[in-house]
Amino acid sequence: MLNVIINNKHLNNVDKNRPVVLALSGGVDSMVLFDMLKKSKFQIVIAHVNHHKRDESIIEEQYIREMALKNNYPIEVLNYHHEKDNFQAEAHNSRYQFFYDVCKKYNASSIVTAHHYIDNLETIIMNIIRGSNIYGYAGIKECVLYDDIQIIRPLINVCKDDLYNYAKENDIKYFEDTSNASDDYLRNRIRHHVIPLLQKENPNLKASVNNYSQQLHQAFSYIRDHSICYLEKNNNKIDLSSFNKLALIQKKDIINYICDLNGILSSDNKINDILNLIESEKPNLKYDLNNNFEFIKAYNICYVSKKDIKQQLSKKINLNESLIFQNKCFTLSTEIKINNDFLKISPNEPLPLVIRNREQGDKLIIGEGHKKLKDFLIDKKVPKSERDKLILIANAEGEIIWVLGYYKKKYDMENGLILSCKETM
Repeated sequence: MLNVIINNKHLNNVDKNRPVVLALSGGVDSMVLFDMLKKSKFQIVIAHVNHHKRDESIIEEQYIREMALKNNYPIEVLNYHHEKDNFQAEAHNSRYQFFYDVCKKYNASSIVTAHHYIDNLETIIMNIIRGSNIYGYAGIKECVLYDDIQIIRPLINVCKDDLYNYAKENDIKYFEDTSNASDDYLRNRIRHHVIPLLQKENPNLKASVNNYSQQLHQAFSYIRDHSICYLEKNNNKIDLSSFNKLALIQKKDIINYICDLNGILSSDNKINDILNLIESEKPNLKYDLNNNFEFIKAYNICYVSKKDIKQQLSKKINLNESLIFQNKCFTLSTEIKINNDFLKISPNEPLPLVIRNREQGDKLIIGEGHKKLKDFLIDKKVPKSERDKLILIANAEGEIIWVLGYYKKKYDMENGLILSCKETM
C-alpha cells in the first residue's frame, strides 16, 4: 500500500529539499499517512489541531507531541475553542488557515491531508443534499491550490478498511474519535446509514464514485478555465454583448467565479437572481451580495463592487478660500491656476458656493429652461453607481453651476471669479 504514496503524481512533483506540512489528527487515516511519508523520506512538519471537544484530546495531543520529538520532526499545535452552532464550518476554515500559516513559517511546499474515499463520498452526498455547484458535487479534489500552497490528498481513492489493515500490519498506534459514533452530525448519519445501503446495492461503489468525482472535476476545470480567461480579458467585469452569447453553464460559473474573487459565498439561488438581473431590460440595477459587496449592472457592464456608505456631504467656499472635498482641492479666487480644471463665474454670483453630492430633485439650467439632473445623466448614459459619487457646485441660492465632468453653466462675460479644481495627492 506504500505504493499509494510512491506513485502519487502530485507528491512525486514535490521538492524533497523542502518540507511538507502533514495535518495529523491522530486517527488511523493520518497516522497511516504519517508512516508512509516517513518511509518515503519526506521532510515532515506535523500540524495538529486540538478542538477540545473531547476529554481524550489532551492525551492524543501529548502522544503526538512525544511522537514528533522521538522522530525529530517539528510540530505546531492549534488549540481551537468554538462553541457556536456552525462549529464544523468555522473549524474547517480555521484549520486550513493554520496549516497555511505553518507552511509559510517553515517554507513548506505543500499541505498533505489524509482524506480517503469514504470522506469523499460523504462530501458528495452532503453537497447533493444541501445543494452546491459542479465543484461541490464533484467532492474532494486530490490536489488543489490554497492561495500559493498546494493541498495534496494522496489517500483520496483508498478504502478505510485498507487503512485499518495497513495500521495493523505495521503496528501503528492510532486513536478513535468517539464523536464519530454519534448521529448528531449529518456526515456521521450519512456514514452510518446511507453509505452501507449504497455499498450493498453496488459492491464496486468505490470505482463508480472515483470515476464520477474525476469526471466532474475535469468538467469543472474546463469550464472554470474559460471563466478565468473571460474575466481576465474583461478586467473582472461582465460585458453583456459577449456574455449573452455564452452557454448558460458558462454564465453561471463566471458569476460564481467573480463572487469567489471577492470572497463571497454563492448559491444557486443567488446566481439565478443575478442572471435575472442581467437579463432585465432595466439599464441600472443592484443586487445585495452581503459581506459589504453588491453586484452592479450599469448599462452594458456588470461587476462586483464594495457598497458605498452614502453620505450627503456639503461644504461652503467663499472668495479667496480653498478646501478639500473628496480628494479634490477647490479654490475660489480671481486667478486661473495653471493645469487646473476651472469654471469662470460671474462676480455677482451669490456666495458662498456650496460643494456637495447629488440630491433628489436637482435641476440644471439648459438653454432657456430647466432639466432634471437625473434625466440629464441618463441621457449621458452615466451609470447609476457613478451618479451618487458626482461632485456638484451650487450658488448660495441653490442653483447648480457645475457638475464635475458633465456640466458647466455658461456665463456671458469677460471678467469674473475663478473656481478651480485639482486632484489632491
